Amino acid sequence: MNYPKPNSLAFRVSLFFAANPDEELNTDDVVVKFGVQIGSVYSSLSPYVHSGVLERTLNGPGRGKMAVYRAGMELLQAVGATSLRPVAAACATACMAESTSVTSES
Repeated sequence: MNYPKPNSLAFRVSLFFAANPDEELNTDDVVVKFGVQIGSVYSSLSPYVHSGVLERTLNGPGRGKMAVYRAGMELLQAVGATSLRPVAAACATACMAESTSVTSES
């Protein structure tokens, strides 16, 4: 497993997600929270996205895409955490279905 070097941006971001496994940070959040240049975020975190320590999704069209980072499966397994994202998504789906049926019964 390829883990980040101590005190690197990737290490600090990984520590944040180890303590907050259900949080997400976009690129701007990383810049503000960790005091780094925006141009270094993508390249600094990419090796750990590829190894599964972090997950990254891109939101937005073309060059204006904003990366969103979260804990990857390797990090979650290493800290013994389980992400609540799938549970939250299932609950949201169930709540939406329930609210739709209540509305249609009215």
